[in-house]
Amino acid sequence: MRARCEDGTLYLVGVRIGHSIFGCRVRFFRSMRHRLYEGAFEVDMAGLADRYLEVLSNPLDTLEELVSANDWTFDRHSECELMVQVGGRWCDYRLFVVWDRHMNAMFVSCQLDQRIPETKRGAVYELLASVNEDLWLGHFDFVREDSTTMFRHAIPMRGAAGLSAEQLEDLLDAAILECERFYPALQLVVWGGRSIADALTVARMDTLGEA
Repeated sequence: MRARCEDGTLYLVGVRIGHSIFGCRVRFFRSMRHRLYEGAFEVDMAGLADRYLEVLSNPLDTLEELVSANDWTFDRHSECELMVQVGGRWCDYRLFVVWDRHMNAMFVSCQLDQRIPETKRGAVYELLASVNEDLWLGHFDFVREDSTTMFRHAIPMRGAAGLSAEQLEDLLDAAILECERFYPALQLVVWGGRSIADALTVARMDTLGEA
C-alpha cells in the first residue's frame, strides 16, 4: 500500500485484498484509490464490512447436513446456533455450536449428562486440570450453573471463507471422543471413590486401546 498527497487530499493506493486499515478488515481491489477527507474515508467502511460478511458461508449450514446424515437429533435455534444430541457409549452428549459471523469464529461445546455433587467438586477440579494437560485440542471445564462438566473448543476462521465438511466432521469427532475418554475417569472419581491417579490411568488406557 502507498500513500501520497495531492492538493490537500490523501490517496491510499494499492490496497491488497484482506488488508487492514485503521483496524477495519476490508476487501478492496489493488487498483482502487480511497481519499481521506478530514479523518473520514469517502468510501463507506461499515457498508464494505457488511458486504464482506455477506460473502462468508455459514458453516452451520454444512454442519446441519452432516448431523442429518448421521440421524442425530438436532435443533437449529437460529442462523448462528445449533444444538445436537448424540448418544455415546456411557451417556448422551449435548453439543452446542455457535458461529459468530462478526468475529468469524466458531465455538463448540460438548456437555456430559452428569451432575457433580458439591462434595466432589474439589476432586473434579483436580481431575479436569490433569486431563487438560493431555489434550492437544480444546479443554474441559466445570459449569457452575448446573454442576456439570463440558468440553470446549473455539476455531478462529479469519481469512477463510468457511470450513469444509471434513473439518467440521473432525471437530465433532474430537469433541465426542474426548468426552468418551474422560467419562469413565469422572465416574471413578465421583462415584467410585478412586484416586485421581487411578482415574487418569483408566482414561489413558482407553486412549491406547483405541490407537
